[in-house]
Amino acid sequence: KRNIHLLILSNIDGSGESELSAKEFQLNNGGLAPAWSPDGTKLVVAATSSEQSRRVLITVDVVTGQQTELKTQSWRAINCLLWSRSGKHLIISARSADALYSQVWMLDYPGGEVRRLTNDLDGYFWLSRSADGRMLVTQQQRIISRLWLVKDGDLKQARQLTVGERR
Repeated sequence: KRNIHLLILSNIDGSGESELSAKEFQLNNGGLAPAWSPDGTKLVVAATSSEQSRRVLITVDVVTGQQTELKTQSWRAINCLLWSRSGKHLIISARSADALYSQVWMLDYPGGEVRRLTNDLDGYFWLSRSADGRMLVTQQQRIISRLWLVKDGDLKQARQLTVGERR
């Protein structure tokens, strides 16, 4: 059994449907939407590498369907991606190969040089930018844990052992 993931282009009204083939990479992106380049000539998509454990970014030429892997670091997960208005950068929320949490990153395009925009113990997921491209918004996930003691399963006598926020 094999899952096939395709990129399908169409006009906004559903007419003019055409298929962009996936030759080199599995476009298994877990529901992650492709991102259009500002000039409308390329899509960037997350794909699973041939090793199956590494996520990569590929660009797809909208006219020819040609796929090119963006040469950048390995990713354990890619959650969301978008282009800068200039088309010179990609902004992604992703988990690097050695990280516990997803962060927000800026990648030079097409060079692939990476700069981390967030650096903390929280996870970052969805991204959007303002119409003028000067501001980003992201969804941050903060996990707060507390330790409780429940003697003999009696919740009425539960006692909190830790105070404050622990991440």
